[in-house]
Amino acid sequence: MSIITISRQSGCEANEVANILCQKLNYKLLNKELMMDLAEELRQESSQEEDSAPVSKTANWLERVLNPFYNPNDPRYVTQKEISFEPGRALTVRQVREIIQAAYARDNIVIVGRGSQVILAGKPNVLHVRLIGSPEKRIQMWQKRESLTYDEAKKRMEKRDRAHIDFVKNYFDADITKQGWYDLIISIDHFTKDAIAELILQALPLMTFAS
Repeated sequence: MSIITISRQSGCEANEVANILCQKLNYKLLNKELMMDLAEELRQESSQEEDSAPVSKTANWLERVLNPFYNPNDPRYVTQKEISFEPGRALTVRQVREIIQAAYARDNIVIVGRGSQVILAGKPNVLHVRLIGSPEKRIQMWQKRESLTYDEAKKRMEKRDRAHIDFVKNYFDADITKQGWYDLIISIDHFTKDAIAELILQALPLMTFAS
């Protein structure tokens, strides 16, 4: 029973690695796209409520999305906190924290990005991973993924790198390049996606935490 957070430089195929881990561990994936879906669904639900100030329950939403056998009457799924979303508004710092903390409470999830390494820093049973790579290797990844020219891929990589850094800096006043946030830092330069996932799998049962 554990959580894996994956921070990455752009072009390190973190979502692909996360998907491999989820398949091997039978874990669920929480990434940027799913969080955006969460916000949109909760906004839609809120707009359908008669209450003038509706609130939606993040933990219950996560169960609906991540567990096909979700039963809203099961007392295990009673949420600890409630969170409201306003139409047309980006997620706030508090909302991002609530989502990731609800995911942590659920357990057995791989979380990609969104400052999860900062939000869950020091929590038991969490393995924090950072994927890095040389610019050349990561540019090649972008070229292959998007059929871009070298210069286009370089610009895309640099823009995404800056966006990752700025998101965590602006939301949590933290530097994602700081090594202290991570238990494992793995370079993609000489490892395949499957090999990287295997390294993470080997580390997972070896984690120890002070009592």
